[in-house]
Amino acid sequence: MEQRISLITLGVRDLDVSRTFYEAIGWEGAQQHGGEVCFFQAGSLVFGLWTDLGGHGAPGIELAYNVRTPEDVEVILTEAARAGATIIRPSAIAD
Repeated sequence: MEQRISLITLGVRDLDVSRTFYEAIGWEGAQQHGGEVCFFQAGSLVFGLWTDLGGHGAPGIELAYNVRTPEDVEVILTEAARAGATIIRPSAIAD
C-alpha cells in the first residue's frame, strides 16, 4: 500500500460558516456541490467539508485512499484486514 491519503473529509454543522473560515485563512478554489459539501484542493490531496458525513451527519472525519483500478480495491482491503483493520463495509462498484 502506497503511503498516502487521497481525501480528508471533515463533518461540519454549517457548510457556509466552515467554508468562510477556510477562505478567511487564505484557502482558495473551493468547489461546492449543492448545500451539503465543498472541496478544496490541498496539495496532492482533497480536503472536504460535508454536512452529512458518511450519511451519519456531522461532526466527524473520514479519510479516503483512492486506488487506480477497481481491482486494486480488494487487494488494499485484504492487505488492511491482514494488518488488523476491521472492514466495516465491503467494497462495491458505484453506480
